[in-house]
Amino acid sequence: MLAYVLTLGRLPLAAGFAVAVAFLADNGSISTNAAIALIALAITEELTDIFDGWAARRFGTVSQLGGILDPLVDSLARATIYFAVAWAQWITPVVPLVMIARDIIVAYTRIANAAVGAATSARISGKLKAIIQGGGIPVIIVL
Repeated sequence: MLAYVLTLGRLPLAAGFAVAVAFLADNGSISTNAAIALIALAITEELTDIFDGWAARRFGTVSQLGGILDPLVDSLARATIYFAVAWAQWITPVVPLVMIARDIIVAYTRIANAAVGAATSARISGKLKAIIQGGGIPVIIVL
């Protein structure tokens, strides 16, 4: 149950991040306190991604549904956050669009693999992508 709470908790955290950017970004600039708050929110959102899998394994609640929800929520949350920073003009809107295109391709590749009985589990490249995307938000805010 905790794993599901952590996974699904990323959605309101990402929405809160987007709303905070909308209210705090004044013509693309923010105060130091606002930057700290946004970084804290982004880190909290990313920590839920780390700990949901740990919680599922630790408490024996690993499930097929969790395996489906986790990457879906990851994609939705990160897209929300990256579109928010694009809205604030801190990055080009092409970045979240490329992220979404990649996630769609990966999703359909997994569907095709499942149809022929091939592996559909996450790969190290997906973990690396998550680290880069998750770590990119604080860097974007600071810069």
